[in-house]
Amino acid sequence: MGSFLQNNQAYNIRAEGQLASILSSFDVDYVVGIMEDILEDQKNSFNPVPKANIINSFEDNFKAILNDYPEDKPNILDIRESTYSLILSKIAKAFNFEFRDTDQMDLFSISKLLYDFFVSNYNGYLINFMSEFILREQVTLYNALNMDQYKKDKDVTTAYNKKLFENPQMAIISSHLDNVVHYMMDMDFTMEQVLTVTYRNNPYHIAAFMQHVFPKMDFYKDYYCRLVSLPNIYPLVVTYLKIDLQRRCLPADTKINLNF
Repeated sequence: MGSFLQNNQAYNIRAEGQLASILSSFDVDYVVGIMEDILEDQKNSFNPVPKANIINSFEDNFKAILNDYPEDKPNILDIRESTYSLILSKIAKAFNFEFRDTDQMDLFSISKLLYDFFVSNYNGYLINFMSEFILREQVTLYNALNMDQYKKDKDVTTAYNKKLFENPQMAIISSHLDNVVHYMMDMDFTMEQVLTVTYRNNPYHIAAFMQHVFPKMDFYKDYYCRLVSLPNIYPLVVTYLKIDLQRRCLPADTKINLNF
């Protein structure tokens, strides 16, 4: 079962490799400034193409510098720590959460994880969350929205989806995805619930978030729902969500092959 995020992994690897060489020519303030622009821009825009994870690129450079100048290791590690701490503080400010250090914290790993979630694949994780929840709760959603009433519909969209999906309930859900999205926007999810759905197969990521990230606002309502509700963003989200559900549900030989 493919996911929205998996289709962009190759792009990420290429972009990060290119960025590593670029970073060596710029100072930290320049790169952080670009990150701040991305954080500001993504408040009111939707682009499913992932951004390169600059944490990987920074780490590659720090390793290279440590290899070339081992005698200056303490100073290099201090700069590494201050760089990651600065990036984390900018992300925490943008999403209004408190970041808490722990004694056993791996600064690189937590920086990479949070940058991936909040910056690199922010839009991808939004789609991923909604897809995962719809698939997991399809029976509940179907019943809550009284979708049985659409079983005999013969409009073009419903007829197409009934041929496309093996599961008749998913066919109807896909045909009336607009209703499902609005219903989900009225629901309440804690940060932990969002993470549990998003990282269902990776308890380490969930635990790392819960140890370090303490939201001061309602992440789901104030960030995900606010973005989806924007008139210029809503149709894009519904379209990409529909495509992602098809990718996940259709047999391998009939899956739609689109690259975003």
